[in-house]
Amino acid sequence: MMLSSSRARPDRLGSRAIFSIWTAAGHDRERGAVRVGDAAGQLRDVARQFGVQGLHDVALAQGPHENSPACAPVWLPSPRSTTWPHTLRVARRSKAYNRRAQFPWSAKSGQARADYLAWSDQAPPNLGRVQLSEIMFALRRRAPDAIFTTGAGNFAIWVGRFLRFRLVEQQIGPTSGSMGFGVPAAIGATRVFPKRTVVCFAGDGDFLMNGQEFATAVQYRLPIVVVLIDNGIYGTIRMHQEREFPGRVIASTLQNPDFASYARAFGGHGETVEETAQFIPALERAMACGLPTIIHVKTDPEAITPTTTLTALRSAASAALRN
Repeated sequence: MMLSSSRARPDRLGSRAIFSIWTAAGHDRERGAVRVGDAAGQLRDVARQFGVQGLHDVALAQGPHENSPACAPVWLPSPRSTTWPHTLRVARRSKAYNRRAQFPWSAKSGQARADYLAWSDQAPPNLGRVQLSEIMFALRRRAPDAIFTTGAGNFAIWVGRFLRFRLVEQQIGPTSGSMGFGVPAAIGATRVFPKRTVVCFAGDGDFLMNGQEFATAVQYRLPIVVVLIDNGIYGTIRMHQEREFPGRVIASTLQNPDFASYARAFGGHGETVEETAQFIPALERAMACGLPTIIHVKTDPEAITPTTTLTALRSAASAALRN
């Protein structure tokens, strides 16, 4: 008998099917199957791994099977699923089913959920007239099902912390720190999902790595929305400079164009945002125009992360050197 998981983290899987159980002989090409006589014991063993107690006479659906008529596919859904325990059609000794008693980690997971909501719903104000957290909250309300792409840079901290990703293929970004990834990714996502809103987040230095691909979006009439967060610096590099070598700034300041005009020069739509209240109207115009759009959001370079500033990093590093 073998156990196979389609992903490495079974606790993250949904109610469809997280394990397929089958015998070495007689498994089908699609899901795999288990001989009915062995199923109950195997399911109890797997269920115990998830902390589920009291699984007794397991009833399996009978049905023809390509290679073995005595076999039927068996799926074990995630304990988090709202369909648990109905999917297994389990006969229990007691009619009462106390989920909290069945899963002793419920209290901890509930607290973890509360902590996450507090962390992702509340943000200290950053320096400058544009509050990036408020922009993320606005996008959560206006385009909750959009596909969001990112490149690499400190701007992506706000994306990861304050947006919510509820659907498959909703977030596309590099894990390798690849600057310039977001615009080509948005173009590809729009080609694959032409009916979905696609929003690309890019920093100014990040965008300039592959910004010319905006011309491709215009050429093929792909209405991507690029939220270009411009703080005039290579933010991540400047952060490391100030933290490791306070006050020794080298080659991390940028001379940027007017990115809204840049978009219009290619035949797209351009917007400029210099304070938070301007963002929602700019986003509405961008989503209504049907053209590739750059929303040029000008931010204060001091707002290097949601919780600290460049000055604070420099001061802390300088104090550490003196000590």
